[in-house]
Amino acid sequence: MKKLFAVCLMAATMYSFAGCGKDDTDDNGSDNGGAAIEAPAKKVKKIKIDNIIEAYYTWDGDKLMSISFKDDDLDRMDFSYNNGKLSQIAWRENSLTYTWDGNRIATETIHGGGQDGLVSNYVYTDGKVTKLTQMGYDAWNITWTGDNVESVTYFGEPFSGAIAYDDKHNPLYVPCGQFFLFNSGSALYSLIYPSWSKNNPISNPSFASAGDGSFGPIEYTYDSDGFPLTAKLGAGGMTLTYEY
Repeated sequence: MKKLFAVCLMAATMYSFAGCGKDDTDDNGSDNGGAAIEAPAKKVKKIKIDNIIEAYYTWDGDKLMSISFKDDDLDRMDFSYNNGKLSQIAWRENSLTYTWDGNRIATETIHGGGQDGLVSNYVYTDGKVTKLTQMGYDAWNITWTGDNVESVTYFGEPFSGAIAYDDKHNPLYVPCGQFFLFNSGSALYSLIYPSWSKNNPISNPSFASAGDGSFGPIEYTYDSDGFPLTAKLGAGGMTLTYEY
């Protein structure tokens, strides 16, 4: 599983998104007046998926500091910040580093693995990332519905199906300037990594490259504040439990 996770992580490294703030501008450089995103009032400490995965999260205020796992075969991830802005995500001998333009990420660079040195440039429209370019090409294109990602294409090919959401709080919604790891190898893993969508997915992300992507609709139970307590993946499927 460690090899699969490492491959999936490297395949998803261009998905460390951010992008909002009072000084945001669109891709033509004009001010769009975007407002800063607030972190969830509750911070998730643990997510368990049946007896398969236990993920643990540590926070420093609104900043996610680490993700670790009960299973030693899954790699711990550590997050570093400079003046409150994400500067590095590190796991094993690999890392991602970031440069910033005001209150939003400008570039992301991969260090280690088969994509060592690859730089992704972030393109924004109305304060949201809508494109990543790599080596002069449009690599990733992202569409939005409100504050949630609707669909993703990779070099013009569908990468995710249309994603529907509830209207409740996503406990893995990170504040502006942190990241979203879109794990291309497993739709299941995508549910335990930080997300840049404000609400919780209720439909299968159906990643084009995921062999285990068909787990059907997602049904949640919530606490009195509108944060998920459990999420059931399809009829008779696995169940996620959340601890805060």
